[in-house]
Amino acid sequence: MNKTAIAVLIAIALVVAAVVLFGKQNVAQAPIVDPICEPGYELVGEGCIPAKEACELGGDQYYFDEATEECLTR
Repeated sequence: MNKTAIAVLIAIALVVAAVVLFGKQNVAQAPIVDPICEPGYELVGEGCIPAKEACELGGDQYYFDEATEECLTR
């Protein structure tokens, strides 16, 4: 083998190594999908809890109106 053939083989090996090492970085990830809560429940953290409890997590300035089923401020 002459020097040109050896240089071409080394160049091909380097290209193959670069493709193997760096070629799979643009793989798409699956999106994160939040669970859908039933009516009367709200998503808090990773799960659904009753709307009244979710409202009370806001602090003392919030209260849950049972008649309208809404979280209101005082």
